[in-house]
Amino acid sequence: MKVILLLLFATLLGAAGESGTVGLNALRIYSDDSQDKQGPAVVIDVMENTPAAKAGIRNGDIIVGINGTDVDGKGATETLHANLAGPPGGSVKLTLWRPSEGRQFEAELTRVPYPLRRNPAGDPFLFSSPANWRPEVDQFPLPWSPQLTYHGWEDLVFAPNFDDEASPNYHSYAFILWLEGRQEFSTERLQADLLTYFKGISEERGRTRKFTPDLNRVSMNWAADGQKAGMQSFHGHATFYNPAGQLFTVHGEASLQFCANADHTAGVFILSPREPAAPIWNDLRAIRESFRCDRP
Repeated sequence: MKVILLLLFATLLGAAGESGTVGLNALRIYSDDSQDKQGPAVVIDVMENTPAAKAGIRNGDIIVGINGTDVDGKGATETLHANLAGPPGGSVKLTLWRPSEGRQFEAELTRVPYPLRRNPAGDPFLFSSPANWRPEVDQFPLPWSPQLTYHGWEDLVFAPNFDDEASPNYHSYAFILWLEGRQEFSTERLQADLLTYFKGISEERGRTRKFTPDLNRVSMNWAADGQKAGMQSFHGHATFYNPAGQLFTVHGEASLQFCANADHTAGVFILSPREPAAPIWNDLRAIRESFRCDRP
């Protein structure tokens, strides 16, 4: 009997850590009837207002060729990544099969910058991040730092290739704290909370990756930039353990404000081990600047 296994191989093809996308998401098909167990790719998601959507590509379409080359079989995943990933402006020609209509067609797509995605609609606040950044939400008490006794939650977004040390996006991310009531943060209080936060992350990574972090070596060095229009700004560094069990340092910027209409304090933190002039900081600061206390 024929057995089909599906494996997600790319999110919004054209991603792979690059800045351009054609705007679709696909699954590779593996089949027991194939000698090498590999088949074509099935489209499972098409983003609105992207080249894929404008070309009429639909969920269920099967990618059988790219730039005139058959992508079925061994090496197909690499072929797809090599041709679809890249900066905006590059173009690719896909050959697709639509089973529902029994026809084959072609679509020539030009990569565009990733569109922005808003945070979950249930959040009372608003921010945007590139659609290829991975979102996550955690409730207080945070699993890795239950000593932080706030009430509220944390929204996080992680840059593509977050775990790849060779990537310019390595360990670059943003998180938004949404805390009940008015919280006043001095530099000392911010540093103390961040020390607890990152010691907790280091301990959790140690448990998961089987290493013992020296928590005395986890450190924070932050300074206040002042207050403007009710917003406190800080910058600094956090030294803690990465998943490989090595100490490393990230640069950080933080903005905190009281959102009176919601009776919550919001904190937007952006962090990366890359120098603050590196390109990743353009995305990080755009996320910070997009934050709004009230969702329209």
